[in-house]
Amino acid sequence: MLVNKIKTAIVGASVVLAGCNGPASHENAKKYMMNKPQKELEAVIEHPNPRKSIYTEAYVRTQSNLDSVAYRDVFMATNASKDSSKVAEFNKIAAKGKMEMHIPTKKLVETNITAKEYNEILDGVRGTFGSERYYERIQYATDSINYRKFFDKHKLMTPKVEKFFNTVSKQIKP
Repeated sequence: MLVNKIKTAIVGASVVLAGCNGPASHENAKKYMMNKPQKELEAVIEHPNPRKSIYTEAYVRTQSNLDSVAYRDVFMATNASKDSSKVAEFNKIAAKGKMEMHIPTKKLVETNITAKEYNEILDGVRGTFGSERYYERIQYATDSINYRKFFDKHKLMTPKVEKFFNTVSKQIKP
């Protein structure tokens, strides 16, 4: 009986440790911003409050910040970055897209995607180990949709920009 309890404890510990690689958003931010100033990286990464029992909010804010920086790099590669009205519209995406913590899918719904697309996104994040990863992935999906719609709306998705957009998206995906 004691052996079974020990086996259960070992299995439980290994499952927990398997998911403890740290938040994907923090690791992706470090990789993506490797050649950017450390000061910019520090502005992107949100550090969790050790007094809180849930660190999820800091990780989601980090993902949102990383998405903003990465898609800004894509935007700056276009001529639209010289148009102040487009810059203002682009900046609004970052401000309005941040997830509300207790309603993680609310901002995703506001992207006006179809029910089919919505379900595909949620199917892709279901079963994600740890709430941080779940929320990070929903934040990432929301931002990717919103920024892609911006690029499509302003006809900025040339083959070169689309390739850059897709490359950046893969680098920052949690």
